Amino acid sequence: MNSQHKCKSKWIDLICLILLKIKVMFSNGQLLFAVFFIITFTGIVIFTYRKDFKGHQIHYKGSYKILLTFIVAIIILFIIKYSTQVYIE
Repeated sequence: MNSQHKCKSKWIDLICLILLKIKVMFSNGQLLFAVFFIITFTGIVIFTYRKDFKGHQIHYKGSYKILLTFIVAIIILFIIKYSTQVYIE
């Protein structure tokens, strides 16, 4: 990658390139709005979650069992899919 900036690693160079492309794609106002929106939205979600935490413990007790059941079911489906494939050479 030929660029005017000197970065020490390829990951930092990639991040620099992405940021430069974002700067070209969006105006300063759009970028400022996006940053403000992300910070505000994250703050509201954290505030709301903390406010409802006691209710979550009462109403959603044991919901992790359902999540684990779904994950195990999906894993089983993938195992069945890939163990029954026939490879023709």
